[in-house]
Amino acid sequence: MKVIQQLATRYGICSENDWQQWLDISVIKRFDKDQVLVYEGEVSKVCAFILEGSFKNVTSASNGEEKILKFSFETDFLASCESYNRQVPSEFAIVAMEPSVVMVTGNDALVELCYKNQRITNLGFILTQQLMQQHEEHLKILSLASPMARYDHVLRNQPGLLNSVSLTDLAKYLYISREALSRARSQILNA
Repeated sequence: MKVIQQLATRYGICSENDWQQWLDISVIKRFDKDQVLVYEGEVSKVCAFILEGSFKNVTSASNGEEKILKFSFETDFLASCESYNRQVPSEFAIVAMEPSVVMVTGNDALVELCYKNQRITNLGFILTQQLMQQHEEHLKILSLASPMARYDHVLRNQPGLLNSVSLTDLAKYLYISREALSRARSQILNA
């Protein structure tokens, strides 16, 4: 099955049988653009792998402005781990950026599978590490003082992002205005 092959190619730690076990407790679901997988303010009950499309983790600033915490693309794992693990409302929403297809798994069912399958548990550690590394990378970007330094960092370290998201969403990810992003891009391109 194509789903298993996609995930097995990226995450080689699990056998096809392991992936089939995960798929057996999951549902393949289509999402329209702007459809929500996990709502901000609600306890997360699911996680997912993106099979087609893309998602973003978004939160609302105190002024109501949307901030983007993370972008996710094909074969990426989607989860609000802290929400599920602590049974607290998610601090962000996970929203489709375009029509997408995901393999959605109930968190409780996945925990049960982890008790039975050590390779799935080990994969969980790897997925959690990846989520933490992505969070740390975003914090590194936000620690840079100027819009130009933030854009330059993305240009050097995440160049694929520039072709995958809109300028508006990139500005929300960098926590700068779209105008400041445009100026930073011009300065770098004209340097």
